[in-house]
Amino acid sequence: MLALIGRNARYVLAIGVLLAAFLPGLSAWLRPAFPVLVGAVLVMAMLRLDLGGLARRAATPRRLAVLVGITLLLMPVSALALHGLARLFDLPEAWHDTLVILAAAPPIASSAGVCFLLGFNAALALEVAVFTTLATPLVGVAVINAFLATPPEISSLSMALRLGAIILGAAAVAQVLRRMIGAARITRNAHSLDGLTALVMLGFVIPVFDGVGALALADPVRALVALGVAVTMNLGANLVTNYTTRVFLLRTEAGTLGVLNGNRAVAIYLAIIPANPALALFVAFYQIPMYFTPLLVRLLSRSTPA
Repeated sequence: MLALIGRNARYVLAIGVLLAAFLPGLSAWLRPAFPVLVGAVLVMAMLRLDLGGLARRAATPRRLAVLVGITLLLMPVSALALHGLARLFDLPEAWHDTLVILAAAPPIASSAGVCFLLGFNAALALEVAVFTTLATPLVGVAVINAFLATPPEISSLSMALRLGAIILGAAAVAQVLRRMIGAARITRNAHSLDGLTALVMLGFVIPVFDGVGALALADPVRALVALGVAVTMNLGANLVTNYTTRVFLLRTEAGTLGVLNGNRAVAIYLAIIPANPALALFVAFYQIPMYFTPLLVRLLSRSTPA
């Protein structure tokens, strides 16, 4: 059964993220477990990775400089850009903070799989996703405290420790499981792991929609704006980054940066930051284009000529 789900994961995720909006009771029930579910998604993403080998490959001065540079572009630099745009257009504080939190989020760990399907540089995507995720307790927290109009009422150290516990704990659990199961067995059961990953991701996305239906009904205009911003910041950021960076990068590297910039793990901050209505709506709706990304692979490929 898991293998069957894995072979059809793109459809399972797309249908599941839409169904999540219609399960308010289950969303509320799972909400207290949200930090654990965030960790479970990270465990599934890192289970197939030899983090030790990845660290050794990334430890060369040139490779490390590339990873640090991309991290700065994806997080502090993009936060500064979105902060400036929000101030330029005089956006309400809630939307300003939402955009900053998006910029402070690392790319989703599944970016490498998407890049592989698109013919982009999947190895670079994997390294960047892991590096930025592990750097988030420091870099992401610094971005939030520097650019949020009203920083969270918890200390930077406390926020970094909470986020670090989730991320590093997931990395440790993933590597322990990897040793127990064995790399060869993981490879042989790739489809089953794809299916389990899809189910874990659906379990994660359900509590993201907790209370979203009531918020949308209370202010439909704000909900439509949130949906529009979510799609723009996902697919729009992907395509804009892809085409603008082609001026100085190869097509495969530019496409990789597009995928990384357009698919951020913004929901991890819901585990440590109280959400305002705009942020709650945005994070929920942001999952829709992100979970539909596997179905849009061919469309994006056609829109990205060689």
